[in-house]
Amino acid sequence: MKFLKFLPLTLLFFCQSFILYSQTYQTVQSGSWDDPATWGGVTPGYSFGNNVTINIKANHEVFIPDGENLVFNDNCTINVLGHLIVNGNINPHIYFSINVSGNGCFELNGSVDEAHDYFSIELNDQGCFVLNNGFVKGQSYFTITLNDQSSFTTSNGDIVNHSDLTFNISEEANASLDGEIQLHQNAVLTINGVLIAEAITGHPEGNNQATGTGTIYCPNVTGIDLSGFQGQVVDKIQLTINGSFTVSDRTYDGTTSAQIATNNLQLSGVVNDDDVVLSNVVVSFYNGNAGTNKAVKIVSAGLTGADADNYVLSLSGAPDGTGTITKSPLQVTANSHEIIYGDDVPSLTVSYSGFVNNEDASVLDNTNFQLSTSYNRYADTGVYAIDLTQGTASDNNYSFILNDGNITVA
Repeated sequence: MKFLKFLPLTLLFFCQSFILYSQTYQTVQSGSWDDPATWGGVTPGYSFGNNVTINIKANHEVFIPDGENLVFNDNCTINVLGHLIVNGNINPHIYFSINVSGNGCFELNGSVDEAHDYFSIELNDQGCFVLNNGFVKGQSYFTITLNDQSSFTTSNGDIVNHSDLTFNISEEANASLDGEIQLHQNAVLTINGVLIAEAITGHPEGNNQATGTGTIYCPNVTGIDLSGFQGQVVDKIQLTINGSFTVSDRTYDGTTSAQIATNNLQLSGVVNDDDVVLSNVVVSFYNGNAGTNKAVKIVSAGLTGADADNYVLSLSGAPDGTGTITKSPLQVTANSHEIIYGDDVPSLTVSYSGFVNNEDASVLDNTNFQLSTSYNRYADTGVYAIDLTQGTASDNNYSFILNDGNITVA
């Protein structure tokens, strides 16, 4: 009977324990980490148990006190669709996952300190992971996956892993580290895609290897066996161009040339405040035909500055601009004639003046101009006008200026 008396309490304790064991925190609105209203009435605190899932669908900022870590026990997951900023250090246990999708962003102003085995970061769509002034330190089986147009960047941040660090990077994704990748003993670094890093170093006493089929842009790779790497290692850091530019409107000239009017282009990927400057940017229209809001591309650019030799510039993903090419004026003139009394009406034709780039009438879309005159055979001597109208004549690149002619009868 005593056992039955305490059974309800025992079941209640068991149920409460189960709820705490598998807890999901769901953001409701933007706010701070310690505001229960943004978490459906629940204050997460700074330590999470096993099997915790956090869904970030708004904007949140976490301030972790000095000397404290945000602790995640086994099998915890953070799903980010909003913008999560963590100021401080994270200490995850095994099977810890960060997933960022949509236009979400996980920004860490601190470190991931001693993540245990099977730590993963997966970025989809245009999701981003940003590490500022810290490090990500894992034990083994650390995987970073970048899909679609996602980005993984560090600013003065290092990646430290004991073994099996994998970067899976899609063609349109961006993995750029203003910092170092450090591998300890018997680590395997797998690179599929393009990785940019300031340095990649292996422990001198370790058997560290690289595998994969990607491209590594890094001026300093040491302590890594590259014999099993099927990709390419470039001893310079790859830079890309972002920002915007406009071009001056111009008149059709038969070329694709364009002239930058305003330049807000910037380099992406420069590390350690190196002295590297984007220079000699040349742009052109994709095609030279007249039109409004026409796309303009960057066709070449250079790098200058004291540290430029440590970098290589890629135009992949560089922004386009727009510009307008107006039609070029073309003089169209009815050819005049001098005849004597009694002559037949001469053939009425036109001539052109103002073609550009060695073009001629063969480039015009339609030359069906309308020509007429009041002269007829045996008309009196005098001057008779040849009237020129556009008729159905037209062209995409030239605007017509029409000039009448004359028939002079002597």
